[in-house]
Amino acid sequence: MFDIRPDSPVALYMQLVQQLRAKIESGEWGPGARVPSEIELAREYGISRGTVRQAMVRLHSDGLLERAPGKGTYVANRTPVAHMLIGVVLPYQSDMLALEILVGSEKAARQEGYHVIFSQTNDDLQIQTQDIQLMRDKGVSGLVIFPATDIPYDETIARLHAECFPFVLVDRYFPSLDTDYVVVDNFDGAYQATVHLIGLGHRRIGFLSPGSLDTSSIRDRFKGFRQALADHGLVYDEDLFHLYQGLMKTDRDLGSLRNILRGTDRPSAFFAVTDLLALRLLEAAQRERLDVPDDVSIVGFDDIQQASLISVPLTTVAQPRIEIGIRAVEMLIERIHGVRSQPAHIVLPTRLVVRLSSGRARPTP
Repeated sequence: MFDIRPDSPVALYMQLVQQLRAKIESGEWGPGARVPSEIELAREYGISRGTVRQAMVRLHSDGLLERAPGKGTYVANRTPVAHMLIGVVLPYQSDMLALEILVGSEKAARQEGYHVIFSQTNDDLQIQTQDIQLMRDKGVSGLVIFPATDIPYDETIARLHAECFPFVLVDRYFPSLDTDYVVVDNFDGAYQATVHLIGLGHRRIGFLSPGSLDTSSIRDRFKGFRQALADHGLVYDEDLFHLYQGLMKTDRDLGSLRNILRGTDRPSAFFAVTDLLALRLLEAAQRERLDVPDDVSIVGFDDIQQASLISVPLTTVAQPRIEIGIRAVEMLIERIHGVRSQPAHIVLPTRLVVRLSSGRARPTP
């Protein structure tokens, strides 16, 4: 007997889809096996024939079932390639965080017999929407989505959720949608980075971000930053929040960052929300002939490869980028196979990596 639960938030027909799919993929119903009729399934499992029909249509469109006119419905003789595809939607192909999430995704997918296709949206919501639809048109079984920045709500992702289409968000999430996601402990990572700077004697610490607080990862890091200040008796000043949106665009002269560093009330240290942004700030400081860390200390977030290879190795918060991809695909495959119906939230730990870009604050005169 299938475990069909009328009180579940998952639609009845999708519960049946997940259960039948699990039977097929486990081999319990092998290729060519006859599937009970709609009437038989409806009677046996206490659901309406219309609900059964919805499930059968979905399984047929996924390539798992074949209809033989006048004979019935059978398990497809060959598992379609499309059914063994997982789509990964990334904001940038050149971003090390996104690339290593992709590496982890491919590793986990391969172990389960799935293949990965991916797209790069250039952090553009319209392109992201188009790419999600294109992947669905290709017949992917599910999606791993690294959502666009500065988006508090995404209608396309909300539609996936309403349709019970399998997907997992990575790096960020939408508070108004209770979906599967894999993130890191952004709050604690930012908290530890800020406490590190406070421990070096810095009292005026800037928060440098490539996007607004509409992005959950940025918002959680900002909360950790604020909490660290409060716990150490430091008053937050709105002037400490600096938004720099030229991160992935052409900005050869780093004008806005250099203007921040030229100010008479320049912070003695900065916590940058990403390593790429921290590296831009370090370059801007060098162009302004400021010494890092003597004139200004810089801490990043991500621990990308370049962070340890530059002239002034970057103090940063390391996150398990490959593990994010692995855990996301493992969770996605569980969802595809109907192992669970309730949303799962995985929060992975971070760790502070201290290098040369952070140093003791100069004594105030």
